[in-house]
Amino acid sequence: MKNTKQYKILLIGQGSIGKRHLNNLFSIGQNDITVFDVNKTSLDEAIKKFPNIKISSGLESSLAEAPDIVFICSPTSFHAEHITLAAKAGAHIFIEKPLCSSVKKKDIDEIESLIKSSGKKFYIGFNNRFEPGIRKLKELIDKKTIGDIYFFKAEVGFFLGYWRKGTDYTKSYSSSKNKGGGAIFDWSHELDYLSWIFGKPEQVSCLSKNAGTKLVADIDDFTSVMMDYKNNVAGVLTLDCLQKTYSRTCKVVGENGSILFDFKKKKIDWIIVKDEKETTNTFEYRDFDYNETYISEIKEFIDSISENRDIGPNLDVALSVQRVIKSCLDSSKNRKFENIGSPQ
Repeated sequence: MKNTKQYKILLIGQGSIGKRHLNNLFSIGQNDITVFDVNKTSLDEAIKKFPNIKISSGLESSLAEAPDIVFICSPTSFHAEHITLAAKAGAHIFIEKPLCSSVKKKDIDEIESLIKSSGKKFYIGFNNRFEPGIRKLKELIDKKTIGDIYFFKAEVGFFLGYWRKGTDYTKSYSSSKNKGGGAIFDWSHELDYLSWIFGKPEQVSCLSKNAGTKLVADIDDFTSVMMDYKNNVAGVLTLDCLQKTYSRTCKVVGENGSILFDFKKKKIDWIIVKDEKETTNTFEYRDFDYNETYISEIKEFIDSISENRDIGPNLDVALSVQRVIKSCLDSSKNRKFENIGSPQ
């Protein structure tokens, strides 16, 4: 069912994710949309596909039109600036992950104070919370299907040059540390879904580095994190921008068996062991269209505004993930375990 209430929407950025959100907003019936981008070609392409939208090359003038909602789909290094402008304009905010490129406590605290004082909804695009395998993984853990959890091993990796077809990755923000690129920022979906399922870790030990490859990018293209939780669960997360074959998995080991989630295969298996006999169960969703995760998050965000209700990946979630990133990078720099920063 389409959302029937219309909102005045300003969409900042027409990169790959901005284009996706524009398509999806129209698909759920939102059509009062202004698109801002500094690239005229991107604006021309947008209005050619959607003749009824408004286009803008002036952000402050667009914000002066008092949009109800601002979608921030700009490069990560502009997030803090665009959050500030949107919040001061009195808009509800949907922002693509990560929250911002800075991990300085002062910068994170300023964003927190600004959004909380605005009284508006704030949603960060952790759309994998709507991915069926991850949802099934959470369901199995919540139901204690394999008993108490001992540890998990999660990983995701793919060669940066293959991420956005038809573009030069060396010119992308993802290839620049100063613009917010790097494995731990670009793959922060993993930090979110693991926290969603297991809670926030108490401590992390991290190695984040440029692996010395031929990748033309001044980023940390490899990150490995050990996580320690208050309930004695341990976890290992590996992130990279190097693998030529896309890989994204999570294995969870518990007292009564194990769970193996494979994002690429759209499949999750859980094995129950009793008296040394194994019983394997499988959940597959091969026909699932991944774009549905993006549609679902937009619907949840807009419905939360219409119904004035709480939302999933809100400001607190965005801040929590950003603080975990900070602790990971501090750990890698200082070569020691780091406590996760307090949300206060």
